[in-house]
Amino acid sequence: GLQKYQNLEQLLLKAAAGTACKDEKERVAEVWSDDINMSLLESQLSILASHFTAKEVSLLSVVEYVRALPNEHFLSEVVALIRLILVAPATNATSERSFSTLRRLKTYLRSTMTQERLNHCAILTTMKEECDGLDLKDIANDFVSCSQHRIDLFGKF
Repeated sequence: GLQKYQNLEQLLLKAAAGTACKDEKERVAEVWSDDINMSLLESQLSILASHFTAKEVSLLSVVEYVRALPNEHFLSEVVALIRLILVAPATNATSERSFSTLRRLKTYLRSTMTQERLNHCAILTTMKEECDGLDLKDIANDFVSCSQHRIDLFGKF
């Protein structure tokens, strides 16, 4: 996973610096040929190289240069390459954990809750780190203060 994204970044940075990047092009073509037109990318990378010196190349500088273009279609494959680098996660552990959690939740509570409640439980479980920082007393007091019946039943926490 991570190596694929490193190849994308290395291709972009080496090409922008005007450095030979044949190996990186081959590795990127193996994985991303459905998403990127490699022949068009090669010509666009040579255009990109004419605007940078080896010392000033960074991912941020390339992104800023492409953003400043009046028409992003001019370097459409470079834009696709940048989007793959910036948008795609290096791992899918969070999504795998989410599906694993949902499977356990559904097994345990399948017949006793609605889909809406199941969704809420799944979100709470997958966002465990954020939930651990919540003050439960404040949440309980907010819940109780919604009606007089709740105040009479639960009191204050």
